[in-house]
Amino acid sequence: MQCKDVEDTNGHLVSCLLDNSAQIANEQCKNFLTNIAALIFSDYRLIYKFHEDCESDISKLKCGRLERQEEKVQTQQGKTLECLSSNFDNLEPSCKKQMVRITELQSEDFHLDRTLYFACREDRERFCLNVRSGEGRVYKCLMRSKFNPEMSQQCQDQLT
Repeated sequence: MQCKDVEDTNGHLVSCLLDNSAQIANEQCKNFLTNIAALIFSDYRLIYKFHEDCESDISKLKCGRLERQEEKVQTQQGKTLECLSSNFDNLEPSCKKQMVRITELQSEDFHLDRTLYFACREDRERFCLNVRSGEGRVYKCLMRSKFNPEMSQQCQDQLT
């Protein structure tokens, strides 16, 4: 595997495994990595090089974590990523690269894009209930239903 020579510090090994998860044959290992990815995407400080490359943009654009509000605690990370995405053209090149990388990783599993997940939970159940998560299947299903008048506005906005 491509990760055998990667040093196991500062998230390098986990990042490599996530980047190459499509080549992992063991289902138990893939499921473990999916669970680890959900944890990592809940705190941008755990994403390899993201915090380092985007810290100044997060500060400059005031995209840092929101104050704790009981009903919004689970989406704080998503708000930071959403803020950076909204200001993509104003990001430093190194942060833009990290945002593209995160978007690629999140597109593989609907649950990893927390903002999309919370905006489209009910729509996923309505339009894509029998679609198995992973490999971008839920996202593609939601995109096919994006212009359905029954889809919530918040889900349509996130898909856009």
